[in-house]
Amino acid sequence: MRNLLLSLACLIPFAAHAQQIDVQTVPYGEKGKEAWLIQSDNAPIITAKLAFEGAGSTSDTTALHGRATMAAALLNEGAGTLTSLAFKEALESHAIRLSFGVDDDHLTVELETLKENADKAFELMALALIKPTFAPADVARVKAQMLTALRQMQEQPRYIASRTLAKAVYGNHPYAWPTEGTAEGINAITQVQLKDYQKHYVTAANLRISVVGDISAPELKMLLDTHLAALPAEFAPKAKTPDFQWKAKADDIVVSRPIPQTVTLFASEGIARSDEDFYIAYVLNHLLGGGTLTSKLGNEIREKRGLAYYAYTGLQVMDHGALFAGGFGTRNEQSAAANDVMRETLTGVAAGEISQEEVDEAKGYIIGAWPLSLASNDGLAGMLQVMQRFNLGKDYLKERNTLIGAVTREDVLRVAKRLVQPDKLVIVSVGAPVRDAKKTDEKPVVAPLEEKPAELPTVTDAEAETPAPATEVTEPEAAAEPAEVPTDTITE
Repeated sequence: MRNLLLSLACLIPFAAHAQQIDVQTVPYGEKGKEAWLIQSDNAPIITAKLAFEGAGSTSDTTALHGRATMAAALLNEGAGTLTSLAFKEALESHAIRLSFGVDDDHLTVELETLKENADKAFELMALALIKPTFAPADVARVKAQMLTALRQMQEQPRYIASRTLAKAVYGNHPYAWPTEGTAEGINAITQVQLKDYQKHYVTAANLRISVVGDISAPELKMLLDTHLAALPAEFAPKAKTPDFQWKAKADDIVVSRPIPQTVTLFASEGIARSDEDFYIAYVLNHLLGGGTLTSKLGNEIREKRGLAYYAYTGLQVMDHGALFAGGFGTRNEQSAAANDVMRETLTGVAAGEISQEEVDEAKGYIIGAWPLSLASNDGLAGMLQVMQRFNLGKDYLKERNTLIGAVTREDVLRVAKRLVQPDKLVIVSVGAPVRDAKKTDEKPVVAPLEEKPAELPTVTDAEAETPAPATEVTEPEAAAEPAEVPTDTITE
């Protein structure tokens, strides 16, 4: 019942008051660190999101693929003197939600608690981060779970397509490494290596903190000073992730599989979140293939011709690189036609086949959907993470719609020539498509691009600003979720 109350209470009507939302910075610790806070007493709930930069799967090293993911899975499996069971019972008895995750660039933490249990919640979170046990029995159990999940994923067409595309696009860059790991890497991970990861990558220096809810700045400072003071002060990665530079040549690859449908993913060079044309690209992506079935790509492939079950594009924004990506799913015998229509649509957009009405509708949808990203503690905390990650400033919540509204059709036409390059696409199809392409029966060995269930993720402000996997594009208000190659998922 208390967890149900927690869920319902998190739906707070902030959205209608975006202009009045006050983002506070809360100094803590001895190194001049700051947490970002939005205080609200609408409900006695506190939501916190933390991210450790540089602690994602790119930290795994070539021999230990899956280490960051395994560490994240084990952080709430026992800490300090608490066994895995005792730790979980402590969370449950205080109605605390605590979870850990990994994307390409980050180790992430999500915490939700009733105000009355805030001290206990931060105590348990800190214990997991600072004194995880990584007990041998727990390591063996999680290792077995990861291997089972990996075997299941390796039979899925989307996963195969994602892995193959990642290998073709990223080459030897760490973004090609699979977040979920490889069998060899998972089997090689030991307790010593997990503790080494925790020591070097879970530090105060690479930590971002966002908090939303019924807590004041002084109260938050006290919690952080009390419970996180013991985090290692210096971020000491064994190696730093280099910036990704697009080097892949245009390619059309088919991975043959005896299945009735073909899953196709494609990618080309993207646009950085810091680029002055980012918001223009955001609008462009939305009208082209992000967000709705009525986008140009969805309309041409799915609605007009019935060639695909879904079709999308997305901006994939990471800390060290960016992709313009998309995909569609179709029957094998329609693969060639769907592929041709995709190329024709992208070619038309690059050549200026974009109307004023399409630009206006895209801008209207993006602006109108913005409040939904701010309608809960979780959405707001995720947005604060995006704002910190990309140095958007504390006033971003008030300025964002103005930035979108300022985009003109002329802007979109100009950026379309730059971003949409159908002649440079790397295309991967998995199935038995009836068309000419370079075929391979090899099982891909590189990490998959993140993928979304039926369609590629759509770009939303929340996502664009929420830490998201390297292979997924998310907008500042959307949540990062794994997707093949993001559709309208952009990091605003």
